[in-house]
Amino acid sequence: KYNAELLDRLFESGANRVYFDEAFSQPMDPEGDDAFAAALARHKGKVFLGGNSLRSRAPDESLALVPMEKFRALAQIRSFRSTRSPFSLSAEAYYSDSFDGQKTPSISGDIARRTGSVESTYRPDWAIEVSTVRTLNIVDILDNKIQGTPFNDIDVIVGVTSDDSQDFIHVAGQGWFPGVYLHAIGAQTLREGLPRNVGWL
Repeated sequence: KYNAELLDRLFESGANRVYFDEAFSQPMDPEGDDAFAAALARHKGKVFLGGNSLRSRAPDESLALVPMEKFRALAQIRSFRSTRSPFSLSAEAYYSDSFDGQKTPSISGDIARRTGSVESTYRPDWAIEVSTVRTLNIVDILDNKIQGTPFNDIDVIVGVTSDDSQDFIHVAGQGWFPGVYLHAIGAQTLREGLPRNVGWL
């Protein structure tokens, strides 16, 4: 229900596209699910839901985390797949993923309009500090506490950032932070150019 209201507020404020760092794979309350589906229909083509092929567990694509059919019919999937380096010193993002044999862009790749093979990864520019990514609270948006049109002609990534979430990443020099920031910093990295993989050493 709240995500449905959020979508309406974001597009009323001029947002370009909205990406959810969440799969919405399971039903919640019927009223809320219906409201979210209706919002996806109102903004069809502008909202992207998260997914992960889980290829490391099932290379044959027999196992995947995707939105439930009710939502999948109204919004395209963009992959939030990523990988962590040994000892959690860094993290890498994928250019794309594959669902049902179809190549699908990652969140960051789609925002930056950059593409690559399904198995190829890139390392976001971790010189970009997480604290510099503009962040707004969903409660403030829904309570009309945000002045002006802060979303005008920009892409928005919606993700969970609470401490009890398991989606946290560690990068040397930055510490622990919510995984949603990987997509934002990854998109900025790809917008500036294609990173070179010079190897772990």
